[in-house]
Amino acid sequence: MKINVEPYNPSWKNQFEFECKIVSELLINYQPIIEHIGSTSIENCAAKPIIDILIGFRSEKDLNSIVSIMTQHQYVYYKLYDEEMPFRRFFVKYKNPISQTVFTTDEERNLFLLEKHLVHIHCTIHKNDFWNRHVAFRNYLQNHEDDKIRYSNLKLELSKQEWKDGNEYNDAKNELIKEIEQKALNSYLSK
Repeated sequence: MKINVEPYNPSWKNQFEFECKIVSELLINYQPIIEHIGSTSIENCAAKPIIDILIGFRSEKDLNSIVSIMTQHQYVYYKLYDEEMPFRRFFVKYKNPISQTVFTTDEERNLFLLEKHLVHIHCTIHKNDFWNRHVAFRNYLQNHEDDKIRYSNLKLELSKQEWKDGNEYNDAKNELIKEIEQKALNSYLSK
């Protein structure tokens, strides 16, 4: 499959704000902290046109409590990633609602592989390592043009290739991400 990477689109900020309002209302009782992350949050950075949202909670028990709320409102829960990342709950909103609300296996996920994703929601504990890495990466690229260009160009180049799935594409970006992430964390944690 090809991965669709597009030049920066200013409407991504509006899409985030729209989705942020929805999840804020759904999760109001948890008082979540919500951030726009990923390449769509970085001005002038090429990206897959999927809005990445990071939602921080105060307690691990909140992560399990929100699953039923999210799945009742057109967000598909990717439970299959919980074992690998027990500190995160991952949800996807599809362009067209799908029949399944929870994916527990790759086989279930693969049935909908070609369906268009609109939003990826990463729920975790506020200010844990996962949170810090993603916020630091975003902040760093917003302020370091050379690394932003390198990252953007890599994604555009990789989008020309065929991939088994989005995970394989993500793995191909991993070396540069880790390099930038280390610089970003050093800067972020020293503040």
